[in-house]
Amino acid sequence: MRKHLLALAVASASFTPVHAQENVELDKVRVTATPTNQSQSEIAQPSIVLTGEELDRHRAQSLGETLAQQPGVHNASFGTEVGRPVIRGLGGARVKVLQSGLEAIDASSVSPDHAVAVHTHGAKQVEVLRGPASLLYGNGAFGGVVNVVDDRVPHADDHEGIETNVRLGVNSVNDGKEIALSHEGKKDQWHWHLDAAQTSSDDYRIPSDAGEIHREEDGEIERHDAEGKRQDNSDVEHNRQFALGGSYELADGGHVGIAVSRLDAEFGLPGHGHEDEHEEEGEEHEEEGEEHHEEEEGPARVELESTRIDLDGLFKAPFAGAESLSIKLALTDYEHTEGHEEAHGEEEHDEEEEHEEGEEHEDEHEHGPTTFKNKAQELRAELVLEEMLGVTHVLGSQIAAKEFSAIGGEALVPETDTQELAVFWLGEKQWQDLTLEVGARLDSVSHKPSNPGELDAACGFVAADVDDKDFTNHSVSVGLIQELSEGWQVAGSLTSAQRAPAVEELFSCGAHESTLSYDIGNPDLDEEQALNVDLALRKNSGALTGSLSVYRNQIDDFIFQNAVVAEGDLLEVEGLQAYRFEQDEATLTGAELQLAYQLADFWEVTAMADGVRGKLDNGDYLPRMPSDRVGFGVNFESTSWTAYAQHTFVAKQDRTATFGVSDGGDEIEEIETDSYQQLTAGVGYLISTEGAEYRIDLQGNNLLNEDIRYHTSFVKNQVAQPGRGFKLSLNARF
Repeated sequence: MRKHLLALAVASASFTPVHAQENVELDKVRVTATPTNQSQSEIAQPSIVLTGEELDRHRAQSLGETLAQQPGVHNASFGTEVGRPVIRGLGGARVKVLQSGLEAIDASSVSPDHAVAVHTHGAKQVEVLRGPASLLYGNGAFGGVVNVVDDRVPHADDHEGIETNVRLGVNSVNDGKEIALSHEGKKDQWHWHLDAAQTSSDDYRIPSDAGEIHREEDGEIERHDAEGKRQDNSDVEHNRQFALGGSYELADGGHVGIAVSRLDAEFGLPGHGHEDEHEEEGEEHEEEGEEHHEEEEGPARVELESTRIDLDGLFKAPFAGAESLSIKLALTDYEHTEGHEEAHGEEEHDEEEEHEEGEEHEDEHEHGPTTFKNKAQELRAELVLEEMLGVTHVLGSQIAAKEFSAIGGEALVPETDTQELAVFWLGEKQWQDLTLEVGARLDSVSHKPSNPGELDAACGFVAADVDDKDFTNHSVSVGLIQELSEGWQVAGSLTSAQRAPAVEELFSCGAHESTLSYDIGNPDLDEEQALNVDLALRKNSGALTGSLSVYRNQIDDFIFQNAVVAEGDLLEVEGLQAYRFEQDEATLTGAELQLAYQLADFWEVTAMADGVRGKLDNGDYLPRMPSDRVGFGVNFESTSWTAYAQHTFVAKQDRTATFGVSDGGDEIEEIETDSYQQLTAGVGYLISTEGAEYRIDLQGNNLLNEDIRYHTSFVKNQVAQPGRGFKLSLNARF
């Protein structure tokens, strides 16, 4: 009997093209985020896997941009260094980012201007689980999972000999430079792995018409040309990564190993400032307030560092009735400091000493740098049992503890300790060409905040309301896969999942510069409850391969930010619009299409399309919903040459959210995002010698030099995506 893997939270098999064959069959790429590492065609719910040359082609500075062209996935960008994936219209605390199966600890879900602390420079594979993955990964996987596989703890079957890879790259759009190195090997039962990477870049170039966009007082949208040729403060001073790992191969084919990794970076945050924020509020305010503000605040900069230790053990047949036992542990110490450069260095420095005795503390609270820290430990165990009465079982448990704190000008939430404990079960039964997958999970989530002291009265709650919050979540899922003739397959799944509110949704209280809002939490929030239905039609072999997926996600008690109204008018606090976290029912529906057709030896044409609609129960659209897309491509691959071109049309997003009073009073409406066309093309040449391979690649991005803006970005009206650019890279393997 062909064994399927038990992935009840994993997604519709997309495809990996196979060239130079008349009858194409999809590669058996394994999805390591599933307990038994099944291939994509053995999964009931939708998935994407990028590996090899496909990953190299899409590899970008941020994880969100690396995945931005995949069906159902978009990028909530904040410049090129910051970009978190949005899956089927959901992002932030609803999408969990993993590093080789355990959570990547950072502060990226707290605010959209915070970077994801895992990059793809050293990744072997990137996996996306589209749709609820709470069954496997719990509370933060409500909307999906992204797993960056780096093999820093080497496994017994990863490699046989010694291999070294070197990648050098330059990019014309931002004068970017990249160098990456990896080395791995084996001697007897010992395996080792080393990787390092460094990137840097200047401000990136933008089209001449890619200036700021804003709404005038009369409601008209004003679009400006760019003030310069580059996007201010979009540079990356440096991004440095290093990892060292080793493992010992056990007699049964399992392993025990450890890895230590380090990340440090410094970069700018474009669009993160308010030099122009109040320019229309009056001459007197401009002279007395705004001018002073500009003197005190320059560009926003981030200094980030993270240290992580991974321990990984796999034991084959550990006892009678068990196939394998996997145990993973991750220890992470993350910190980043975010603040504005001083416009007048020495003068400001002298003034600091004068404020130390009195007003300094208050000034730093409002305008000084903020340091975010997140220390976490996570332990995960999965036990795969031998088949009993035709049913395969997986038992699992997960324990996590986090200590999060924010101190400084954007300390919107109190220091909070979070504990999570979960158990789950997955089962699978196969009858000839029909496979049934079922599973259940129980989670306990506890937030223990410290006393925040006196809170602003505008927040509507006091320090006594900031107390311990305990939530119990459950998830259940049922999936079916039916094999048809000639490589066709239908799959479907029904998932019920819950999500506990995040700390920032419960306890926020303060000005939030990155979103130009005054954020107000809600300590009375309940768990979100989702019911998700997925259906897919797939073609896994033959000249035509691909998949069509449709889904509907009904979410009760959906948590969102709504504009605060006081006495019939929109409420502003400290010159910023106030937003409070509220709950309502929401529905997201969508579809994703991906096709590939083998024209002849070496040639392949592709097509993709996706779209999602998100609405609240009252009929209002959800904010920052992705634009519809349709794209076509052509690929050529021979023994030495590769070439490709991809053209994507992104439709105008005019289904915009409205906040505030809807019965004739004040209201805030999202600004529409214009359509654009994105053209990417590249060519590569492979030189093979005895014991070594060298590959040269040239890629052109945004070749039409379009003004590209992602509707999923908080700063899309202030910050355009990079203009036309060319990337040249050299890869050597020996």
